[in-house]
Parts: sequence; C-alpha cells; structure tokens
Amino acid sequence: MLGGIHLAFKDGFVRRDTADLVNVFSIPPVPKPNNIAPAPSETGTNKGRNRKNKKVELSSPTQKEDSPATSQQSQSTKSPPTESTKSKRQEKKERKKAEWDAKCRAREDEARSLAGKEGKLKEFTEGLQRKEEEKAKRISGATQKNRTEVQQLRFAQSSLPEKKANVQTKPEPETMAGDAGSAPDAEVDFLISKKKRQRERELIGSGPAPSAKRKRKLGEPDSFPLLDNSPLIPSPKPPNPSPNPVASSPSLPQSNLPHKAQLRAQSHALLKQRELLPIWEHQHDLRQALREKNILVMLGETGSGKSTQIGQFLVSEPWVKKQRINDPRTGREVLVGGCIAITQPRRVAAVNLARRVAQEMGVHLGDDVGYAVRFDNKSSIEKTRIKFLTDGMLLQELLHDPLLKRYSAVVVDEAHERTIGTDLAMGFLRGLVYGARGGEKGLKLIVMSATIEVERMARFFEREKDMLEETVVDREGDRFMANGVDEVLEKSSSASEEEFTGCHIDSDEDKEAADGSEREVSRSTVARFQVPGRQFPIELYHAPEPVADYVDAALRTVFQIHYGEPMPGDILVFLTGQDEIEALQKLIKEYAQGMDKNVPKMCVLPLYAALPQVLQQKVFQHAPERNMRKVILATNIAETSVTVSGVRYVVDCGKVKTKRYRPRIGLESLLVTPVSKSSAMQRAGRAGREAAGKCFRLFTEENFLTLADTTVPEILRCDVSSAILTLKSRGQDDVLGFDYIDAPSRESLSKGLEQLFALGALDKTGKINAMGRKMAQLPLSPGLARVLVAAAEPKMDCLSEAIDIIAALSVENIFMTPQSEDKREEMKEAQQEFERREGDHLMLLLVVRGYDAQQSHKKLWAEKHFVNDRAMRSLIEARKQLRHYCQRLSSIPLPPPPQTITPDHGVRILKCFLKGFFHNTARLVPDGSYRTIMGSQPVGIHPSSALFGKKLEAIMYNEFLYTTKPFARLVSAIQMDWLVDASPMYLGGAEA
Repeated sequence: MLGGIHLAFKDGFVRRDTADLVNVFSIPPVPKPNNIAPAPSETGTNKGRNRKNKKVELSSPTQKEDSPATSQQSQSTKSPPTESTKSKRQEKKERKKAEWDAKCRAREDEARSLAGKEGKLKEFTEGLQRKEEEKAKRISGATQKNRTEVQQLRFAQSSLPEKKANVQTKPEPETMAGDAGSAPDAEVDFLISKKKRQRERELIGSGPAPSAKRKRKLGEPDSFPLLDNSPLIPSPKPPNPSPNPVASSPSLPQSNLPHKAQLRAQSHALLKQRELLPIWEHQHDLRQALREKNILVMLGETGSGKSTQIGQFLVSEPWVKKQRINDPRTGREVLVGGCIAITQPRRVAAVNLARRVAQEMGVHLGDDVGYAVRFDNKSSIEKTRIKFLTDGMLLQELLHDPLLKRYSAVVVDEAHERTIGTDLAMGFLRGLVYGARGGEKGLKLIVMSATIEVERMARFFEREKDMLEETVVDREGDRFMANGVDEVLEKSSSASEEEFTGCHIDSDEDKEAADGSEREVSRSTVARFQVPGRQFPIELYHAPEPVADYVDAALRTVFQIHYGEPMPGDILVFLTGQDEIEALQKLIKEYAQGMDKNVPKMCVLPLYAALPQVLQQKVFQHAPERNMRKVILATNIAETSVTVSGVRYVVDCGKVKTKRYRPRIGLESLLVTPVSKSSAMQRAGRAGREAAGKCFRLFTEENFLTLADTTVPEILRCDVSSAILTLKSRGQDDVLGFDYIDAPSRESLSKGLEQLFALGALDKTGKINAMGRKMAQLPLSPGLARVLVAAAEPKMDCLSEAIDIIAALSVENIFMTPQSEDKREEMKEAQQEFERREGDHLMLLLVVRGYDAQQSHKKLWAEKHFVNDRAMRSLIEARKQLRHYCQRLSSIPLPPPPQTITPDHGVRILKCFLKGFFHNTARLVPDGSYRTIMGSQPVGIHPSSALFGKKLEAIMYNEFLYTTKPFARLVSAIQMDWLVDASPMYLGGAEA
C-alpha cells in the first residue's frame, strides 16, 4: 500500500442507492515505497522462515510506535553522510521525506480508527491475511513449477554431448543382436537437429537462435494477431505476384502471414462469441428491413455488437453484388456496388474494428476487409468487400467519385458524436439515396449509434421531412401504434435484457388493417430498429465534494483501485489531453517502482489521437507479463466503438477538450469543458463490456445532474469554413440550402464565406475557383492548405520547409514537458541551439532538420534535447503523406531542402504562413500588450513560446488558448506591411 498516495476524498466515493457499501478508500495506506527502511539482517533458517511467513497486515498501535525505532536501527548501519557533506538539496529532500512520513502515519492512524469505529478492523485484517496467504501459495506453486522446468532443460542440455557420442558410436542395426526392433531416441534427434541449425545460422552470420522463454513483447511488427497463439505455418508463395500494390505489400511480411487454415480455425473459434451478441438473433430482421427500404436508422445499445456485425450480416446480400445503373449526368450505364463502407468518427476505431472483423471472417487484413484513414490506407479496389474509414475519408472519396460507385451500402456509425464530417456525410448521402443512387438498385444507408435520437434522425432522412404520421410495430408483441414512436422505442425500467428482443418500426399497409381503422397512413421511407445491449452491472461512485486537481485525484484513485480491487481487472482513466496523460503516466511509473514484490506490477499505456498507430495497438494487446494490471490513460477517443478487453474499472475526470468559435471576433479557442450526460454514461459503460465493473467519477452527483443531456454538435460550435469549402468543392454552391441536421447560424456561415474569400478559395461571386479546388484536395484545414499552395509558388520556393512545419503542427507537442524546475532549466539550455529570433515556426523546422540529420541514435538525441521521440516518428509519417499529396497535385518532384535557413529564406516561409493565418495576428499597443488585429481582443504570448516576454511590432500565431487568460501559442514575429500582401482584398484597410 502507498503511503505517498493520500486518500482521494475524506469519506471515499459515494455510491448511489447503496448505504452499506464497503468503501474502496477505507484501505489504509502504508509509508511511501522509497522511504521503506530495510529489515534487520537475519541468518540461518529464521531468515527463510520469516520470509515465507511474511504477511501484509495492519499493525496494532503499539507495533506502530516501535516502527520508527526499528527504522532508525536499520538505517544506522548505513553510515549516512555528515552534516558538513550534505548539500542544501539533500537537506531539503530529507525534510520533505520526514514531512511525508508524518502525513502518511497520520492518515494511516485516521483510516485505522475509522475502520475500528465501524467494527470492521478485525474482519478486514483477517480477509487481507487470507488473500495474502492464497497469493503466496499461488506464487510458490508457480515458482516450483518453473524451477522444475528449468532443471529439466538444464539436464537435457548437459546430457547432449554424451547422447550425441552414443549415437555416433552406435553400431549398425544389422550388427546388433536383439535390437533390431528398437525405436530411435526422439529427444536425441531433436537436440542434434537443433545444434545443427544453430551452427548453420552462425555460419551465415545470423547469430544464435533467440531464447524460447523470452518475455512477450507488445506490438511486435512481425506477429499476426492469432487468438490461440498457435505457431505460424508459412504461406505458400503465389506463382505470380498480385499487381495490386495494396494487396501485395501489406504491413506484415508475406512469410509471416498465417495460413488460411489458421485463419479459418480462428474464425470458427470467434463464431461462438459472435452468436452470444444481442444483435445476432436480429440479423434476419435487419436484412429484411433493408430489402424493403433503402434507409435504416438503428439504435444499437452499448455491447450489442452492431459495429462489428452489421457489415458481415449484409455482405452476402444479393443487392451488394455489382450491378449496372444509369448515370444521370452522362446517361451511360455504369457498374456500381460490391463493397460496404462503414464510417467511424475516429481513426483508432476504424483501424481496430477492421482488424477484428478480419479475424472474425478469417481473412487477411487488406483483402476482403480493409480500412482507410488519414495517412494510412490498407484496402484493395478489387478485393475489399467491407471497408472501414473515417467520415473525412468518405468526404474525400465523394470529391473524386460523387456517386460513390464502389459501394452498395454506407453505414454511418456513432452518429451521436455529430462531428462536422458526420453531419456533412449524412447530408450528401441523403441526397444520393433520393437522387442519383435511388430506386430499387439504389444505395443503402444505415445510420446507427448507441445514444442517437432515433425519431429525430429518422424524420431527417424521410423523403417528406414534415411527415408526422408514423406507424410503429413491435414484432415481439405485434402491437400497432400511430404517432407514438418514442413510447415503443423507450425501454421500460422494469424490462430486462432477456425480455427485450428489439423493436422494428415500419409503415406497411397491412399494419393499418391490424388497427381496424380506415384512415389513410403515409408510407414511411425509413426503417427503424432497436437492438438491446449486453451490459453487465456497473457500480457508480461519485466524489463527496468537488475535486480541485482531477489529475492528482486520478493518481490516488488508480493506486487505491490497484491495492483494493482483485485481479484480473484493468483500469481505464479518462483525461483531456496528451500533456495530462504524459504527466500522469510518469507519476504512476515512479510510484509503481516502489511497490512491494508481492503486489502485481502495473503496465501504464497512453491512448490519444496523435499517438502513432503502432503504440496505439499496445492498448488492445495483453499485458507483457502474467499477474500484471494494465492502466490505460486515454482521451475521449476511448468512449465509443473502441473496446479495450480486460477493463473492469473506469476513472472519469468529467472533463473534455472542445473547440469554441466566436464568429463576431473570429477567434477559435480550445477549452476544457464538462462532459455531457451521454458521454459520462458512455465512459461508465466501458467498465461493463465483459464483466461487472465499477466507475469512479471525480465529480459529485449534484454536478452530474447539472450536465447537458447531449454533446453540442460540432457544426454549431466550430469554425465552418472547412465545411463550406467541402460543400463548394462537391458542387453544393448554396450552403444555406444544404440538408443540415442542425444548420449553423447565418453569422457563422457568412464569416466562413468571408474567410474563404480572403484566403483566395472563392471568387467574387462566391463560387469556388482553381485555388480552392487545390485546397479542398488536401486533408488539412483551409488555412494550412493555403500555406502549402503558397509555398509551392515559384517566387516562394519553400514547399519542403512548409511541409516539415505543418507535419510538426499535426502532432500535439514535439517537446517534452518537464515537471521540476531544474529539468525545465536543462531543457531551456538544450534547446537554445534551435531558437530563432523569428519565432516558433522556424524553431520547429530546425528541430525537424536536427532529428533528420541523426543517422542513428535518434532516440538518444531526442532525450538530450527534450524532444518527444514518439511524436517525431508520427511527424515523419505525416510528412511522408503530405509530400505524396503535394506531388499528386503539382506532378513535380519536390526539390531537396537547403542545408541552412538564411534570413531571406525564413522571411519567405513566414509570409507563406501569413497567407493562411492572417486572421490569427496581433499587434503591439502603447500599453505594451498585444491586441488581435481582427476583433481587437487582448492576447498574450504563451510562456512555452521562444518569444515569451519580448515586445515585437506584430505577431502571428497558430492557436488561441484560454487558461487563466487568453494566450497565443506557436508565435512568430511579423511586420505590419506583410499583412496587406497576405490578403490585400480583406486586410487592405485593417492597418488604417
């Protein structure tokens, strides 16, 4: 138990509707691991006996009084440094240790007295002793088993020369008397062949064979995720390699791909799990609903299996096959269909769902099942039948193929997240279903989510949006009701999951006869369906009082769960961003190093959007060692779709980072805001996906009741300039007449049009021009896309430099964030060689160039300069994809970057960025502060900037951040006369 971890709350978490629940935080802590004094030396048999009978128990008050003396006696043998040799830092450290120990002892006494008052001290002590005895027996048995295996292996290795000599001197079978029928020694043959293979490897220079008992590593690039851990069978080489580059060059080497028989066996093993999913028994109804109608809105509760099963249910339908239709634009017949697209709001969900579905279908990832996300595409045009992709990638495909001829159906998953990409995709798809891809051979559309408003979404997709007459049929009870969809869809609190079998909603004429009325009912064009979830019971705990520092509270909660809750059971912690995740990860690792050997180890893993995909996959793999608990620190990307196996405990900070745009002043800021009730419920649901779990909310129950019911759609709170550019590039000139689920305000739309006109993407009539079409083809925001277009101009000639800087901006932070003051000073000295008087943009460029210059030992160089090596690897991958996009647009190879950045070259780079970020500028006012040029809002330079504390004529920044006051991050110095050249039509009169 950790004495250094204070109780998160005085009375622990409060569980709803449970008065006599044993408090998780009633477990008393012990002194900090680093301060545990060594035990007195023991000799002989007493030492072994004491170690064997060692138990973790609560000491009595008298024993507690003796502990300091024992500690002093043990520490006296260590000859501590004298007072004259102690530095101020050592004295300060010892003083802090003493204060820490005093606080720990006081907290321990308080917890013990509390348990004694409740009359549970003796019961708690006996239970803890029983647990430790059982754990010691298991450890002893496992140790004895391992020791026996090691002894057998050593004996076999030691007897190898003798057995080999016996074999070599053994007479021929015909000369031996009475041994004609004896069988060969299998063990000897195996050892001889093993030695022979080892000698052959050493001769060709490949080194000895790896140890058979090595630890299981996380994320090995050459391992395929087989569930049964069966050995790989080499796949036979095809006589003619496939001409498709995507299918013929997967990320795994061809020799390490599993054989088809192994894939089929794995698929058969997963079939039993699939049959237990709640959606499995409704697959016939889902198929029938889509045969009758082209649009289906489905409410699939958490754990129903909708994300993985819907594509497999529909891929064998007759309407999925390729078929010919008439193209209304050209009047010719075109071949459409053959694939099902499933969109996800986040790339992590798309990649992992594709992997899982490939396993369930028994195919290689990239063949029948693939995915396409930003900067990563693993799919085949000829082979892929189920394709997972982000909503942004679907919009990119709409730009090149307005009819989506590749797809027979599009599934919009997690529609409740309401990102800008999701809203735009649903608007375009509605137009296709009732337009160019309508009819009997039309495009099928499935919209599904766990918390979606089914009736509101269904009315949006109706052919006649103002249709009010709805016919509802519950196939379980054969009931009919008009104008009462919500009453049937809403599951009663008394109904159990076994009694609820789903709800299919239709408007057929035969259902009208069941009502017995003669009235005319309008036929609905949208099918509705609800599937219950598979949710195990979850115990909810709330903080008894508001928490001042939720990161510190999360740290204490994690360790109290680790000490107080049984194994197995991993912990999932929700935080707001990368900085908080990395800080908490470092703290947990430091405290975990001082844990007792009998306590299970902890494996701390981060999960956020900017993390490289290889490191993201570690979260979904087993822990590297047995008897080890995983602690996953994640942002809100782990709320939906992504299921991390083994999670039993969730710690929810109750916060999330969201963007807020104020069109009147033209500022978009990133703020930490409370989550909605639906998000909090989704987070709690992560604990009950596989077994009963617990959710610890670091906010009070009163605060939960004041939260908003749903998350505000992104299109209502963010800058819509990128959405307008997307609409214009796909032929939707009338942005006010587009089919929005929730239309943005006219003020936001006019501000977005104004900004795109200033960027040069629109002409004076409001239509998209050639520059705007180039910007729309880049997977970037309009501002960054304008930077690349400007950098590619001959007079600027700095495209390579602009790509490097934009790649650095695509990751959250390439610099480390030290916690101590000494480390911050060291970081400042180490990064002085990168600082430029121009500001942060050129500093990022120098860091990227310095990292590239290291042919080897890149990680050591990054540690020396306090650079995040993980972020740099992600940066390199993003840069590769950006270069590919730019070469495809210009069809001209990129020139090699210059070795040095001259002042003139730096000015050209900043002028290119100013063309895309002229609206993010501020100038110095007489009182010594900065005010934005557009809106005249006060803003300060962020302390992390190289220009912090400097007075400059004007500045340009990439991000507006509000903490204690408004700050500008990633700042560079500019001149006022540059602004007129950046956007003469928009800022011509700004200076005046």
